[in-house]
Amino acid sequence: LSGRDWGDLIHQTAYYGQVYYVLFTPLFWLTKNPYVIYYVICFVNIGVIGLTSVLVYHIFVKYINVADKRIAVALALLSSGYCTNESYYYSDNPAYFMNEVPALLAVWLTVFLIVKCYFNRMDGKRSIGHTILLVFVLCWAVLVHSRLLAIWPVVGCVVLLYFLIKRRWIVHPI
Repeated sequence: LSGRDWGDLIHQTAYYGQVYYVLFTPLFWLTKNPYVIYYVICFVNIGVIGLTSVLVYHIFVKYINVADKRIAVALALLSSGYCTNESYYYSDNPAYFMNEVPALLAVWLTVFLIVKCYFNRMDGKRSIGHTILLVFVLCWAVLVHSRLLAIWPVVGCVVLLYFLIKRRWIVHPI
């Protein structure tokens, strides 16, 4: 891929999700060595997969109160996509550079921010900050993968159901 003009080919395809791959643009400017580019992209994908697992583990231990750390690790690995059929072939294999890796992170970031909004709903500044971050992550998620547009109505339903049951907003009603 390095040093080639792929513009004509990209215009003929229905490609989506450039937001993740645009992060690698400086790498292509810095080097024309395809091995370096490949290994750096692999390293970044491994980092995103690892970050997703750590985030899920944090949610389980701190907010869901899973007492046994081994169970929390197993749940984090299972929940971060390591056992799904698609992830077996794509998401947890850094050799495949697909949008499923950051898409999985976007879903868990959304869950994390909803949980943070719930636990900080009485703290005005934090509630506003987490609500703004949630909206930013939801917008970013759609740019990562158009399929993640489905998260918007789900978050809307969670917010609305919480309001109907508790008569309070889980997010700050800015």
